[in-house]
Amino acid sequence: DIGKSLTDWQNGLPQPFPQVGEFWAKAPFQFAICSLGHDSVSKIEAILRAKSVKFCVAEPWDQEMQGGQTRFTWHTGSKVSRDILEEIRSLSCVKRAWTVPFRPGFRHEAASAMALWYRYYQEMKSDFPALSIYLCAAHHGKIRTVLRSRNAAGEDVAGITKTATSLPWNDMRLDFECAVDGASGYFTDDGQEFIFSAPGWTGLVSDLLGSWESNTNLGTSGAVPANEPLGLGPFALAYLETLVRCADERASKTPSTGMELV
Repeated sequence: DIGKSLTDWQNGLPQPFPQVGEFWAKAPFQFAICSLGHDSVSKIEAILRAKSVKFCVAEPWDQEMQGGQTRFTWHTGSKVSRDILEEIRSLSCVKRAWTVPFRPGFRHEAASAMALWYRYYQEMKSDFPALSIYLCAAHHGKIRTVLRSRNAAGEDVAGITKTATSLPWNDMRLDFECAVDGASGYFTDDGQEFIFSAPGWTGLVSDLLGSWESNTNLGTSGAVPANEPLGLGPFALAYLETLVRCADERASKTPSTGMELV
């Protein structure tokens, strides 16, 4: 989740932050209403208190005048249940009530993977296997075998623009070249020779998957060293993805707390 330290992700979080000056890996839950008057605020907050829902109203309130209606947005400590939303919707002063999704516009796991890629292939700090780069990118199931752009110009990776050269967290560099289809490098001035600098994402995936044929010793792209896990096949790789995904969900539901070791 180190990709969440990108400025665009942090700035996309609902304001105000609970603690200013820190990176937040989770967006607070939000719900909003369209109301005909400010008296609805006290009524809704009374419902939230009765249901033991912790909340705070965004300051200033997010207001949009639409035909005499005002939009109010709350931060809550947990997702507002459907039953509570239905109770809020039943108020005569409330015209609409809905949960507000958090959409920063890019995949944070792609930023995490590109930071690990730079550390592994450019800085040559292989203190983790290449497999971990893939699992980092795949831990939400949105990014797997390709790193594609979101705009027609192709000047981004999973919505991350190339102006973001590094992560604010530990100032880790991002490697956008890994998203090219094939290896990265450059041609000599005469255009006759290609100087290889690093493999591409497709090379990593190819080496991790291995051959589709059994009992074959086909060569690899060189993205994954021979002393690391490779040639896992689609089912073993999917199993590892599932383990990481489940661990991520479990950690989100029951976050750990810091402890001093004696």
